[in-house]
Formats: sequence, structure tokens, C-alpha cells
Amino acid sequence: EILLTVLAGMTESINIGAAGILIYFHNPFHVATSFKMITTLFPERIDLGLARGDVDPHMVKHLTEKNKLSLNAIKRNEEKLLKYLFDHKLYDNKDQMVPLPPYGGSLPNAWSLGSSTTSAVNSIALNTNFSLSLFHENRDIQSFRNTWLDYLEQKDKADANHLNANIAIQYTAISDKKILKRFA
Repeated sequence: EILLTVLAGMTESINIGAAGILIYFHNPFHVATSFKMITTLFPERIDLGLARGDVDPHMVKHLTEKNKLSLNAIKRNEEKLLKYLFDHKLYDNKDQMVPLPPYGGSLPNAWSLGSSTTSAVNSIALNTNFSLSLFHENRDIQSFRNTWLDYLEQKDKADANHLNANIAIQYTAISDKKILKRFA
């Protein structure tokens, strides 16, 4: 979050974002208020990428004090975060709705990140933009093409043409074959 603010402050027109907040490991309220604050400082330029990804199993316990990830908990955190941002579901102790701080601020562009048709369809259901990752799974390009086409078809059926989509790739300029083998 700090780096996003620095980068946005050093540029004037490009969008800056976090490509892959692993929502299971973050407090939805904290993420919502932080990204709303950054977007208020830099309106229409901040992207919030949400990922349902996993981490190395031994790290889960360090991050959550639990032994494994729970898909239900991931979905709950994702839904809470989006409700905080876009449905303003924040209530005080008298059950009165209050605005998410900062009051009257701008909202980030929300993105769901994934590499499967399930992820793509989930993004439509959540009303978030979709970023298809070509580098998180070792699959042939035709299978990614099928995922992309499935997404476009589902988006059209859902009348969700207001949602944006992109394809995320990874590139390296490393030519040392020994180093490249470690990444394979």
C-alpha cells in the first residue's frame, strides 16, 4: 500500500495497482479503507486486484495460525471487502449505516485475478473486472484461449459489458540458462 502511494505520486496518468491481494490473509475492512484512501488521493487511477491464491503450506500457519486455507473463509473475506467498498455495508452500534472512511472518497477499480473459467465466472458474479493470468499455471496457450472465450461468452450472457478484462503475462530478460531453469 505504501509503495502504491509512492508510485501514484510519481506519475500523473497511469493506473497503479496491487495485482493479487491474497484476501484470505488480509482484513477486509483494512484493505477497503486503505484502498479507498489511496484512491481518494489519486482518483480513477488505483486498481485493487483480488486473488484467491494459495501460499506455501508451511506459511499458512504463520499468516493465519491455522493449518490450511478455507475456501469459504476466502469467499467471505472477498464478499465483505466488496460490500464495504461498493454496498457501504458498515453499521454503528445503533445499527445505523455509516460511510466507509474517508467520507465522500473515491473507490478503486476492483479486479478478480485468476487463470481458470471458474475464476472468470466468479468475477462476473462479484461484478469485478477480470485479469486472466497466463503465468500461474503451466498450460498450453489453447487452454488459456478457451478460458478467455468462455469468459467473454459468460460476460455477454450476464449483460456485464461494463466490466473490463485483461491478460496478465510475465516476461523476463534473463538469458542465463541456469537461472531460467530455476524459474521453470
